[in-house]
Parts: sequence; C-alpha cells; structure tokens
Amino acid sequence: MPSSSSYISRPLVFPEVFNKVECAKLLEYAEAARMRPARLDGAWEGGRVSEVSWLDRDEPKVAWIVGRFRSLMKEANRSYRFDLSDVAPRLQFTRYDVGGTFNWHHDCDPEDYTTRKLTMLVMLSNTRDYSGGNLEVFPYGTLAFSQLLGAALIFPAFMFHRVTPVTHGVRNALVCWAEGRPFI
Repeated sequence: MPSSSSYISRPLVFPEVFNKVECAKLLEYAEAARMRPARLDGAWEGGRVSEVSWLDRDEPKVAWIVGRFRSLMKEANRSYRFDLSDVAPRLQFTRYDVGGTFNWHHDCDPEDYTTRKLTMLVMLSNTRDYSGGNLEVFPYGTLAFSQLLGAALIFPAFMFHRVTPVTHGVRNALVCWAEGRPFI
C-alpha cells in the first residue's frame, strides 16, 4: 500500500499542453532572446552543456504562456499540496545541441528565502528532430509522454533529474518553476 506521502514523489505528465503552432511561437520568442552558454556554480559546475535564454514574464506577448503555466501548476499542485507563493517567476528556454547534456541535479537552493517547489518542462522539439537528450527523473527514468512536442512534465523541484547527451539534432525545451517558502 502506498504511503500517504507518496504523492509528493511522482512526476505528472500533461500531453499536448501546447499545439504545434503554439510550440513554434514559443520557439520563436525564445530564439529572439539572447542565447548564452548555461552556467552552473559550485558543485554543479561543468555538469551542463547547453545554451539558455530568459523570457520576461511581464512582457505582454508572453502573458498567454504564463497564464497556461500558472493553470497547469495549480492543477498539478492539487496532487502535491505544496505552499506556493509564485508561479513562473522566470521562464528559461534551453537548447541542447549535439553533445549537450545536464548531469544529475535538483532545482532547489536551500539557502534562498523562497525555494523552488515545482519544476515544469515543456518540450519544444519533435522527437524525430533529435536523438538522445532524454529527460530522466530519478527513480522513474524517462517518461515517454513527456518527450512529445508540446507536452509538459511537472515534478517536485527536489527530485534529481538529468538530460542525457544529445547524439543527433537539437533538443529545445521551456522550463519554469513554482516557488514558495522553504519546506522546513
């Protein structure tokens, strides 16, 4: 019998959150922002090979994206029941070219005043356009539906996850978080 707290450790997949046309629009917005090499500090340094850009959530042209993300996070949080104070404070576009990867990590920083509680990733690449680049969430591995164009994967930000090396093509994703007071 699952424990009463098992709800906090399972990822949720939302297929077809964005259609093909919307994904193309998201990709257009993200590519128009300034791409730069992704950086990590401290223990994570060197464990990430990708480029990122940031979308301003207050920009009128991305309001529909933020609205959709907030609705999804609210729906997902019915399962997690976390105390959330802000959803989608930052929208990160990430591009992984051949050789791109992100080693095992989590998205929480216990020293922050607020902490990331939920991570959401939306796939902006079609699986036929790249090989490798699987998002794996420990201990679940790759969740097949989460790899489909326009699908969203939401999971607790404290869960370890990684992107395996891209071996062909380009993998694009949009990532955001929901934040709240620290868990303890």
